[in-house]
Amino acid sequence: MADTPLEGIVRWASQHGFQCLEVAAHVMRGMMDDMDDLPAGADSGGYGGMGQLEIVGLTGERVSALKQLLAETGVGISAIAYYPNLLHPTMGPPAKECAFQVIDAAAMLGCNWTTQVGRDPRLDVADNLDLFEAVWPEVVDYAERKSVKIAIDNGPHLDMALAWPAGFNVATTPAVWRRIFEICPQRNFGLHLDTWHFVYQRIDPEYAIESFGDRIISVRASDGRWNQAVANEVGTVAVLPHLLVQQRVIGTGDLNLGNLFGALWRVGFNGDVIIEHREPSGTFRGAEGARKALVVGKRLIGPYLI
Repeated sequence: MADTPLEGIVRWASQHGFQCLEVAAHVMRGMMDDMDDLPAGADSGGYGGMGQLEIVGLTGERVSALKQLLAETGVGISAIAYYPNLLHPTMGPPAKECAFQVIDAAAMLGCNWTTQVGRDPRLDVADNLDLFEAVWPEVVDYAERKSVKIAIDNGPHLDMALAWPAGFNVATTPAVWRRIFEICPQRNFGLHLDTWHFVYQRIDPEYAIESFGDRIISVRASDGRWNQAVANEVGTVAVLPHLLVQQRVIGTGDLNLGNLFGALWRVGFNGDVIIEHREPSGTFRGAEGARKALVVGKRLIGPYLI
């Protein structure tokens, strides 16, 4: 629904029984003048800063009007989605300044910030963790002072050739999560658990959830179907994830919803569950197809939401 104004999305969500939204931030191009080497396609569907909610010059009047609409429709904003790569050698510094403004906006709206940790693709995991320690504590501290929670995505963002071979996010596995939460132990810093990544990473969702239950701020409900035919042809090493796993509407892929939500119940999760749609083909193609997919996903996971 990238082409629909935010107000239209809110009203559509209300009409179809959705209780909250993750809203993509729009960071004006003037804030990214130093990011001349931003590669084509790096915006990642609006999460990189070209979304529906204007961040620059967000006024109290605009916030009041939006809060009134939310109150009228019964829809909340769970989080502002802005996924810069703060660890990138050239994109990182200007994106970090944008991040502070996104935190300010989240504080005004009373919502979270969903994002990624980022990654310097030239460095290995250990060096990226050192870089994380140099960059992120200041950001987390600032958000804590503003009473804003930062929920980081677990996907490697290796969905395009330009991200090859390491992806744009280092915080993709339990082993890395342990270290970043040692560096940033603040309780306003946690996970935005995107469930379809478990399918191609071959990570047991129950293990991840039960190991980090107290760090899960929100869940992005998406699914995937493993393509064994492709794996038979090319193996699983050094293969782009979207070739091995096709994204599916939540509840129509390989994830076992009972196991997934059962694990969330056991750890006492009571945060927001955001349905994501990225299935590109068939019935769910195009803007109208995306709306159908979101409604279908809501129906399939509805029995598990308590």
